[in-house]
Amino acid sequence: MLDTMLNQFPPMEQEAFRETCLRNGVAPDGFTVTAVEDAAGAVPAHGRTVSVGFGREIRQYNGNLGAQWTVDFEDDLRSRVFGLCSRRGRYRGAADARFQVEANYKKQRHAVRCLRTLSYRFPTRFGVR
Repeated sequence: MLDTMLNQFPPMEQEAFRETCLRNGVAPDGFTVTAVEDAAGAVPAHGRTVSVGFGREIRQYNGNLGAQWTVDFEDDLRSRVFGLCSRRGRYRGAADARFQVEANYKKQRHAVRCLRTLSYRFPTRFGVR
């Protein structure tokens, strides 16, 4: 068994993967792509399996036909298997939750600043005398 990373794939496959990601609005660098090839003469012959991982989700594709596995990968992207929205490329799941927490924190900080400013300007209306 021989393990290879995406940068060791044939250039045509690398470009097909990159184009698939960009066409669907996601960054190709966010994925972990590896391939496992059976040694020559292995019984039974399995060929080549390409694994694509993003976060905790890992999918395996048949890599025997060259860059054809990117078609199945694109179907998974469009069906949001990896938790990504293919329309706008926004992350869903944990990354989106972190974004939401940061946004809520910023809103709360802004509200506190506004309330402090108002309490200084109008002390009788906002409870500060």
